[in-house]
Amino acid sequence: MPSFHANTPKPSADKPNVVFLVYDGIVLLDLVGPLHVFSRACEDGTDELAYNTHIASMKGGPVQTNTIVQVDSARLTELCGASRGLKIDTLVIVGGDGANAAETNKELVGQVAALSESARRTCSVCCGAFLLAAAGLLDVMEMRWCKPPYTLAVLSCAEAPADSKVGVTSRLLHV
Repeated sequence: MPSFHANTPKPSADKPNVVFLVYDGIVLLDLVGPLHVFSRACEDGTDELAYNTHIASMKGGPVQTNTIVQVDSARLTELCGASRGLKIDTLVIVGGDGANAAETNKELVGQVAALSESARRTCSVCCGAFLLAAAGLLDVMEMRWCKPPYTLAVLSCAEAPADSKVGVTSRLLHV
């Protein structure tokens, strides 16, 4: 299944690829906010788009969000596997209530770790940090999860080295 490129031209081989990794139970805003930014970012001083954007999941196809909206996705192994070989510039792990279940999926966590190795940078939105931690990409000392109406995740992380590819947020708050 090809990646979906809403209102953007076909992917360009010379542009960096941003891959948004999704799973059932993501918060739609945690995907569409950063996706909008990357899909609309332009090269300095031009109208030329700066990035190719891709939405991927383990199985591909529709992914359930926290709304009635489902998001279509490419199968991760088809997008980034040996046969396709898409070079990832930025790997974004999307957050959501499904992060708790996703962090126990050994295959998904293994893919996050493997893709992070080859990506120039890896980051997460909100509770996507739980998958980064499960993949061993964060030196996590403490994690807390409180169910809605308030969700609070506190991460006490060792300071990331200056050349680290993983962005670290010390305090996450979703109200």
